Amino acid sequence: MANVIIDKISKSNGVLGDIRVDPGSLVPLVPPPPPRNLKSTSTKATQISVAWDPPLHSKHYGVNTYIILYKQHTLKFWTTVKTQKNTGNYVIKNLKPNTVYVISVEAVNVYGKGVRSEIIKIKTVEDIILAMLWRDFKWAVVSAGVAFVVLVVVVVFLCYRRSRRRGTKKRDRTRRNVDNFAVPSKDFATTGLEMAQLASRFREIPRDQVLLGELLGVGQYSQMVSGYLKEDKTHCAIKILKEGASHQDYRDLMNELEIMSSLDAHPNIINLIGACTVEGPLYVIIELAEHGCLLDYLRKNYMNSAHEGKEVTLLTKVDKIRIALDVAKGLEHLARHRCVPRDLAAHNVLLGANRTAKLTDFGLARDLYAEKNGYYAEMSIKQKLPVQRMAIEAIETLVATKESDVWSFGVLLWEIESGGQVPFPGLQTKEILKTLKKGYRLSQPPHCPNEIYALMMDCWHGDPLRRPIIDHLTSVLDGRLCAARRDEVIKDITSNA
Repeated sequence: MANVIIDKISKSNGVLGDIRVDPGSLVPLVPPPPPRNLKSTSTKATQISVAWDPPLHSKHYGVNTYIILYKQHTLKFWTTVKTQKNTGNYVIKNLKPNTVYVISVEAVNVYGKGVRSEIIKIKTVEDIILAMLWRDFKWAVVSAGVAFVVLVVVVVFLCYRRSRRRGTKKRDRTRRNVDNFAVPSKDFATTGLEMAQLASRFREIPRDQVLLGELLGVGQYSQMVSGYLKEDKTHCAIKILKEGASHQDYRDLMNELEIMSSLDAHPNIINLIGACTVEGPLYVIIELAEHGCLLDYLRKNYMNSAHEGKEVTLLTKVDKIRIALDVAKGLEHLARHRCVPRDLAAHNVLLGANRTAKLTDFGLARDLYAEKNGYYAEMSIKQKLPVQRMAIEAIETLVATKESDVWSFGVLLWEIESGGQVPFPGLQTKEILKTLKKGYRLSQPPHCPNEIYALMMDCWHGDPLRRPIIDHLTSVLDGRLCAARRDEVIKDITSNA
């Protein structure tokens, strides 16, 4: 539509009915159209050079950079790279020889990423030197490989026999050691090596500097209490084991400490302050989210206005988009450290100072995305699955992926816009799955902007590979937030005029 208007005004020299417009001043407040005429200009064994023409009316759209997307033809996931400047060509490097790649390009402006260009297929050429070496020495390589495999099998067998001899002697001693982990009021023994590895990652806080406060909440294996650090003069939250905790519960809390200590501090996650690991029970000390849970905050604001007969929230458009952008930035930060949230939902987002949204309860991507013992598979054994927030393929396979996390982010957007309502209330797992596979999705909440609902629908695409990546969501929400703030300023000016 924007291109049609620009074409009409340009062809009429700025005359549109009784209105005269300077064609050069037209600036559509939307992401740009797709780049045109994408093609390969040269192909080598490990690199492909591509070139393209800018989108139609690119100057009006203010295109400032491009994003190149490429992947092997047989793989699911795209690799993305952003050009350093507004250019029409790029060299994709570090590719595999004699391999088919699919390539596309997106234009970017201040309002986000535009539609992808057409996809082209290019095959890298064969590495001639490697082909000649393989032809001349392949039998030597195969023989060496077989010898290595035989050697590994022999070593493994000898180690197995040795460990079985020692197993009987150590079994009773191990059983006695595990008994020491029975209750949290006792010290949980841990190896010196384990703590030495972690010591450099987190701050050991003297136990006499920690004051315990009231109970804030209870989890599966731990409980959260408020606290105060006397030396820092800082309020905090402290995660400790529940009464009757098992050795495995202790290991889980230690694993959580290890994960949090490996992350750089970020304003949109709950950050680690330190821990107490010696001379007493384990304390994991984290930031205190002074404004509590996002879900409670959404419902409180919704109810405050609902009693007047208006099904609207007290939160402004800027408030809601800012919270969504905070969550997206937190997801970006976790992804850079190969971590993901365990259950992305409003009840697992906390609000800190200035009601900044912060993600909590996250784990390692390699553990949560595992096909056999991943997060959903483990959860299905212990508790009810959050099927209202799960993607179609995640419900069917119990396997979490980056794409299924994007689906859950779309449901979180819906929770924010609906005032914390429950998605698919009253429906069982089979009913939800049947509804989703028929193409039905959560309906647009009242007063939800069309562009935000469109973003939700993108996150809920039936094809996981056609859902946006989290970087794209962050870029789009950032553009929407700027536009919403600009609209508020204009509204204030006009209302006071």
